[in-house]
Amino acid sequence: MTNRKLLLVVTGLSFGGAEKIVCDLADYFSKNGNNQVVICTLINLHKIGPKNREVDVVSLGMKKNPISLLVGLFKYLRLIRNFKPDLVHSHLFHSNIFCRGARIFGGSYFLVNSVHSMSEGGKVTDLLYRVTDSLAVITTNVSKKAATAFSLRKAGRIVPIPNGVDLSRFFPPEGKMKTTYFNILNVGRLVKEKNQRQLIRVVCRLVKKYPQIKLKIVGDGPLEKELKQDVAYLGLEACINVTKSTDNIVRDYQSADLLVLSSIIEGFGLVVAEAMACGLPVVVTNSGGPPEIVGELGTVVPVNDDDAMAKAIQSYIEMTIESREETGKKNRNRIAAQFSQNEFFFRWSVVYGQILLKELNKINRETFSWYFQS
Repeated sequence: MTNRKLLLVVTGLSFGGAEKIVCDLADYFSKNGNNQVVICTLINLHKIGPKNREVDVVSLGMKKNPISLLVGLFKYLRLIRNFKPDLVHSHLFHSNIFCRGARIFGGSYFLVNSVHSMSEGGKVTDLLYRVTDSLAVITTNVSKKAATAFSLRKAGRIVPIPNGVDLSRFFPPEGKMKTTYFNILNVGRLVKEKNQRQLIRVVCRLVKKYPQIKLKIVGDGPLEKELKQDVAYLGLEACINVTKSTDNIVRDYQSADLLVLSSIIEGFGLVVAEAMACGLPVVVTNSGGPPEIVGELGTVVPVNDDDAMAKAIQSYIEMTIESREETGKKNRNRIAAQFSQNEFFFRWSVVYGQILLKELNKINRETFSWYFQS
């Protein structure tokens, strides 16, 4: 895609996987092909942003009331009129539905939607996606399982395009410092869906036999206070640390011995791919996209199964350092082969190009056979 105007729309710019992807897309397409790129957020939340200063970031400043919605719609339509994008690419439910609604008011641009989860809500959400399906050229999801679930609920047309990892940023440390501790890492929003309470329970059980365990939970969200209270109630302040997200998550991956994803539901699980790129062994739940990322290399356990998770973590604790390092090397090789950021950008370049050339018949499941066969 060259000499085009691209508008990326997202609810806000926090530390989530979808938000990182928006910034990555903005940086790539603004630096390649002489494209003009603007990021638009529905709400005024800008904890992260694109690296390229030529990418403008604007906010509609919307809040949860009808008047704010109308004002936000007016601002958005004015942005469309002034910027004149060739293609609008929105991410996450609120942005997707908002952009579909705004599409009714016309314009010569193409609209692309991206879903980043197995489910973004219940029947009402699916209904909204279904009845507005024709307003978007294409809707994508971030894993085969998530796309299939979306289709089975008859929520509209959808194809899978997995996320990618920047291998130049996420890489194993050189000469990793060896300690007497076994450092477990969990990264994710502090919400019910990420199920960190289960991981705390499991560590509480394991630490009695393995006092060298240290657990670090990195994330932001409404359950922060509750999780810290759980840790205090169990008397585990010395071995469990709940801390806020930063933009230097690579350091956490590089200092850990194991990543554990305890989620109930995931679309892709970008943190799993990032951890694997940093040479970490991983334990993940069968929550959507993560099993597709780890393949045969990681350990997949059922959702909410404390016994299975404890057993999986124990196996890595008792594994030799050399065996864990060998697993980590294989993990990085898998990410490099199938989930690199270069592949991710290439696939989106192909999709954008087909849309702009109006070759929509080429965008179908056969186009992404490489992913279904992986």
